[in-house]
Amino acid sequence: MSYVLTRDDGERFLGHCAWAPLLQVARLHGWQPRGVESGSRPAPDEQYIENMGRHVTAVDASELAAALERALDDIPEHEVEPLGLTLELQTFIEFCRGGGFTIQ
Repeated sequence: MSYVLTRDDGERFLGHCAWAPLLQVARLHGWQPRGVESGSRPAPDEQYIENMGRHVTAVDASELAAALERALDDIPEHEVEPLGLTLELQTFIEFCRGGGFTIQ
């Protein structure tokens, strides 16, 4: 499943099937999801996985970025640099620092 994350200012980040593992890594590094803004309330894990227009608040996005930044320290450079994954992760961290976003 692919994702389009659209920040409140219109900036977009195109995601892919790594979205769920990315959220898990963030949790392992201290992120405690606050839940998305929506009319219905699925289980917390499902709130971020469903690409149905759910909105992640600016505070939650900022905390997600902070946790992923902490995770960067635990990623061995020799395992990710050839694939450019560190750069992609840093780009996503900056995206999250820019404010809330909608998951589509």
